[in-house]
Amino acid sequence: MKAKHPDIPWAKIAGIGNILRHEYRSVSTDAIWAVVRSHLADLARAVRAMKREIDRARR
Repeated sequence: MKAKHPDIPWAKIAGIGNILRHEYRSVSTDAIWAVVRSHLADLARAVRAMKREIDRARR
């Protein structure tokens, strides 16, 4: 999927995941909310598109 969708910021997604798993006590809720407001909709669209692609390939 990463090779097929290079437009998705995979490294940033992994990076924030690491921060949320390991540094969650020092993460500002305002910072998380800013990420949600700014980027979550785009990521959700990309994930839905990838899911459709996988579903089509399974048929």
